[in-house]
Amino acid sequence: MRKRSATSVRCSRSNGEYKLFHTENNANTRSFLAENRVPEEMINQICTAINEVSFSRNRGKTPSTLEGKIVQDADRLDALGAIGIARTFAYGGELREDLLRLDQEMLLHRSL
Repeated sequence: MRKRSATSVRCSRSNGEYKLFHTENNANTRSFLAENRVPEEMINQICTAINEVSFSRNRGKTPSTLEGKIVQDADRLDALGAIGIARTFAYGGELREDLLRLDQEMLLHRSL
């Protein structure tokens, strides 16, 4: 359920971006989710997470939900862009951190 919620927050945030569409109270997002038969309670939770993720509206604040925190992290990675991510890898290399560890539990369940 959390995966669906975080995905909904991310997709809805892009769909209802207030800077692009100049809507109030997440109108585009609410309409999109209602058309897709998302329950009203979940729509309210998604809209809360969207509003808490906005950097310009919430400088220095952490979202109150796990979904909001996940989307905030994804937004920050997106904002970093390729150069920022490359710098992160370079810094990890400088610290001699492994880029990939084959003993990580997640990788043990996948064929390489």
